[in-house]
Amino acid sequence: MNSLILGISIWLVIKIAILIILGMYLMFCLVVIRQIKLITSTLSLGFEAPITMLGYIHLAFAVLVFLAALIIL
Repeated sequence: MNSLILGISIWLVIKIAILIILGMYLMFCLVVIRQIKLITSTLSLGFEAPITMLGYIHLAFAVLVFLAALIIL
């Protein structure tokens, strides 16, 4: 049962909201990558490579989740 309020489906609103939230999370992941680059260029702690790799893995999963949601929803 799709409830219509002023001719707009509730499920359509929920789907758009989910895509907007996932898009904002994708932007957050890009900010995290930028912060990792700034920190690793400033500090030399010896584990820059694993932290950078984790940041890019996190970004890749965020992109995959966004694309999956775009296809599924």
